[in-house]
Amino acid sequence: MEKDYLLELEELREILGWLLRKDFLEELVTLRELLNRSYVNRYKELMEQSEHGSNCGYAAKAKDMFMKFKERDIAAKIKSLYETYIKSR
Repeated sequence: MEKDYLLELEELREILGWLLRKDFLEELVTLRELLNRSYVNRYKELMEQSEHGSNCGYAAKAKDMFMKFKERDIAAKIKSLYETYIKSR
């Protein structure tokens, strides 16, 4: 059976409309802000700049800081996004 691309495009249009809802986008912005303050980017930079990769002492410290201070907040935000928007869809 041949695919009906117009129906697939209509489904894509509906999904995009759902994803572009203001409340959902605001939650994604909040998640991005949490990630920006989470040592994730610093870990990546340090790991890439060191010949030791993820075994670099500074990268390991950035990872420890993430696990100590930010992991729970980010995990809670991802879980909330899933339960509020994805699971209920």
